[in-house]
Amino acid sequence: MKCILARLTELFMFAVPASAVWLGHGASGSAILLLIVSLCGLVLLRNESVVLNRNENILLSLFMLFFLYSFFSWWLHGMEDSGLKQIGKHFSFIFFIPIYYWLRRIRPRADYLYYGVVAGSFFSFLSAIFSDQTFGFGRAHGALHPILFGNIALILGFMSFAMKDIINSKVMILRLIPVAALILGVMASVMSGSRGGWVAIPSLVVVLLASRWGVFSARSKVIVLLLVFVFPVIAYLVPATGIGSRMDEAVSDIDTYIKADEVVHTSLGIRLESWKAAYFMVIDNPLLGVGLGRFQEEASILIGEGVVHQGADQFNHSHNDYLSQLAVNGLIGLFLLILMFVYPLKQFYNNFFSTDDEIKALAVAGACLIVAFMQYSLSETLMIRSTSISIYGTFVIVLLALINNKKQSQVRS
Repeated sequence: MKCILARLTELFMFAVPASAVWLGHGASGSAILLLIVSLCGLVLLRNESVVLNRNENILLSLFMLFFLYSFFSWWLHGMEDSGLKQIGKHFSFIFFIPIYYWLRRIRPRADYLYYGVVAGSFFSFLSAIFSDQTFGFGRAHGALHPILFGNIALILGFMSFAMKDIINSKVMILRLIPVAALILGVMASVMSGSRGGWVAIPSLVVVLLASRWGVFSARSKVIVLLLVFVFPVIAYLVPATGIGSRMDEAVSDIDTYIKADEVVHTSLGIRLESWKAAYFMVIDNPLLGVGLGRFQEEASILIGEGVVHQGADQFNHSHNDYLSQLAVNGLIGLFLLILMFVYPLKQFYNNFFSTDDEIKALAVAGACLIVAFMQYSLSETLMIRSTSISIYGTFVIVLLALINNKKQSQVRS
């Protein structure tokens, strides 16, 4: 039974990233299956225990606290139906706790996750071609909204390259696969037109370079730095990439918004007006916010008062995780959100320069994940979407469990 549960665990570790972009709710469904296997394993093998260290306990407590405070905010402001769906999504963070315990107990192989990430990168590109070219939908989207699709594709591409040393092979084709996965992930993101995610690319490149900076010669460092600065300019100037037109459109939208007397109903115009609404909510309720799920209602009130223009209440969030959390859950909620990013990032950074190739690869991949999410959150509200929560929570939990398993086995040996 233990062997069967172990194989199922590795299968669903593979499935979370592999199914994320081309199958509707693929990441969430795979994460649920991983949870079911974990709960069954913990019950059936309850006599086998695992002792977690202080950092692990703090991380799991933080996941629980994030949900509990969201529930408190919802309860404090009347438990209205508008916040019920978001509470359900934040409750997902509780589910990652038994998964972590199970992964630490069963000690799965890391290469299953690696192959899943690589497969997800390849599938993202295939999905981009299928949706963008075959049916002429304009922006590639796979089974997701174009923004979420592009953001996840970019993460999978960079994580594929970051994890390449997990498969330490001398076969040329196996060494080229993560490079191809990186390129295809970036191309899928470009085809999605998700310009909010592109701002993360320089930081992700810096993360990859920082992890290997010591092995580069002086000449290689100069070449790499030139490519980092020159490539975005070339991509902007080449019309076929579509990056130039998307960036020019953004500049035009901002200019029109600033000059207009009323909000311009463009993508950026609505975002900026919703940010303005979030600002006034924070001014009125700085500590505890207006309550989970009440953003749209409060924005409508502000429109009625003439404080903001029509369009600010188009969505139940402000298209910015930090502003949304600050508006609905106050300063305490914002602090918890930042901890959700910074604390696991610190754990990954602590293993950033490990002499063990597998630990280092997992740590760099985790750093890429969190750095990307921190920047995506400037223009999106990922922490109220089931797919992005499943991607973030599963990767953080699985990567850290794999790292701690490997470190524990080294201590024993």
